[in-house]
Amino acid sequence: MIVRDSSVFADGVHLNVTISLGVSSYPMPSMSGEDLVKNADTALYYSKEHGRNQVSVFDNDMEEREGEE
Repeated sequence: MIVRDSSVFADGVHLNVTISLGVSSYPMPSMSGEDLVKNADTALYYSKEHGRNQVSVFDNDMEEREGEE
């Protein structure tokens, strides 16, 4: 999912605000708090590597692709 572009004016300066977000769920595929954070982090880096400014939800295929790179 692509996140909507957002512009902000602060003290007369135009700023472009973007976000890359990684999401994981509990109880599956994350079975512990540590897994939940690790999987969200994997999804975050997937977002960043695939164009930034988007939300990626973790799936097990991301883990397999990460090992290949």
